[in-house]
Amino acid sequence: MSARRSPRFTLSALHRYCLLLCLIWASVLAPALAADRTLVLKAEGQGTITMDPAGRDMGEGTFSYPEGSTVALKFKADAGWYIATAKSAYEGAAFDLFTQRVLLEYMKPPSIKHEFTIPLDMDGDKIITGVFSNNPIAPAFTQQPWNRAAQPGQEVRFSAEADGIPAPTYQWQKNGIDIDGATQKELSIPSVGSGDAATYRCVARNSMGATNSNDAVLQISDAVRFELDFTFSGSGTVTFDPSGSPGADGKIAFLGGTQVSVTVEAAPGWRIYSMNYVSGAPVGAPWDSFTAVLYLTMLNTVPCTSFRTSDWIPPVFLLMDRDKGFHVEFVPLDYVPPSPVAPSFTFQPQNQVVVVGGNTSFTALAVGNPAPSYRWQVSTDGGTVWINIADDELYSGVTTTTLSITGVTEAMNGYQYHCCALNSAGIPISMPATLTLVRDLASWRQQYWGTTADAGPAANHADPDIDGRCNLLEYALGSVPTMADSGRPADVGSVTDGAGTYLTLTFNRIADPTLTYTVEASDDLTTWSAIGTSTGAQNVAGPVVVTDSETVENHPRRFLRLRVSN
Repeated sequence: MSARRSPRFTLSALHRYCLLLCLIWASVLAPALAADRTLVLKAEGQGTITMDPAGRDMGEGTFSYPEGSTVALKFKADAGWYIATAKSAYEGAAFDLFTQRVLLEYMKPPSIKHEFTIPLDMDGDKIITGVFSNNPIAPAFTQQPWNRAAQPGQEVRFSAEADGIPAPTYQWQKNGIDIDGATQKELSIPSVGSGDAATYRCVARNSMGATNSNDAVLQISDAVRFELDFTFSGSGTVTFDPSGSPGADGKIAFLGGTQVSVTVEAAPGWRIYSMNYVSGAPVGAPWDSFTAVLYLTMLNTVPCTSFRTSDWIPPVFLLMDRDKGFHVEFVPLDYVPPSPVAPSFTFQPQNQVVVVGGNTSFTALAVGNPAPSYRWQVSTDGGTVWINIADDELYSGVTTTTLSITGVTEAMNGYQYHCCALNSAGIPISMPATLTLVRDLASWRQQYWGTTADAGPAANHADPDIDGRCNLLEYALGSVPTMADSGRPADVGSVTDGAGTYLTLTFNRIADPTLTYTVEASDDLTTWSAIGTSTGAQNVAGPVVVTDSETVENHPRRFLRLRVSN
């Protein structure tokens, strides 16, 4: 019987964009007085949370406020410390202003802030927790310089900002050479000429080391033009000042460096429901002021009835220094959106075992309404402090369902990773997964049993934790051989297309080229045939899905199994 499709190994699907801090939702205290609300403040580490007005002290950091009052909360870390996280637990599940402002403050990795103040409406009982840390952290850029284009004689500015403990210093470079006196967050070139066309970057340094920003290329031309690609759905208008000139495929073109003010208005009987803005920056690049204010405004007002940039403080512009995309959705006034559903994880990241210098990945999948965005974090101290990961030479996909790691080092042994899934109804955190580094199967045995010999409890065929998985299978799947695993080592599923339904087998693979993974199929549990094989350079760490080459409709019975050899 001929196969209807070729057997294949496929990595789990990626998902796009976006962002940041993990807020933990929890139950709240009952009100102490019928007409009042209670606010509980908890500070972990060396820092303070103060309030204005102070409210009525009820002891142990608990204060009472009249219903509907507004409290200004100030988070301040002590000298040498920083604000690692801020958490809000309160009555109900909708975002309040506190949550939105914290999201805005913490969208930049890593989450290091020394002081910020936010207003909090006392419309329910709340628990506010600030976590302060003094662990030294190497510089990490929270704002990257972008490519610029300008005409001769124009002023050009590059901006960069990095967080770290201690606070980093800055040095700008041109084509890799230090620029004398350029030691601030911003580099200004008052009047550019042909000699200024170059590649610029910023170097941030502290006692933990030096970190380079992304490269930013300055292009100088008499007529550098960029395009704004905007689309609308529903009935309404979007206008730009200045309006630009017609570009390709209905786009609007602007000279580089032009500031564009955007006004969005719904038609009578319609309202603005959502807006999306794409800066054209690489995945994982920090938001600019337009995006940040747009995000905060939409959280406050969706579904909103009017929206224009002139309503914002401070005024916000699209700075046309690169190609951008802009989309607005208009809906009828009586449109009722689907109820939001907080994200829940359907696939948790799995522990990974990888050889030193190899590549690996962690995958998490979540469902919710609206569809969640993702942000990966890493802990280097066993799960005490978690830091947002930025895309760089080591990490990629930090805001997708799959975090990829290229060229793991000895120092990363024991690092933990988890994923935050975000939508308007909540921000759950996945289970943590641990990265374990080994040089080969022999060093893996040495790690767990103190011997490299294929004998006794360390033997390939042995099963010391009595969970039905022999040591070789435990090693190949990245699981722990001394801790009994629940569930199956591989999961059976199915996919359907026009030809019929095919069985699938999903399992976790490690990056050891000496292993051979073979997925086999059978009709009678006696005769087995290979439908997919992975070995050598094909062994990239992460979840793998193998699809059968035959449909179940063509077989009275069909079975799949995974076989591992070395």
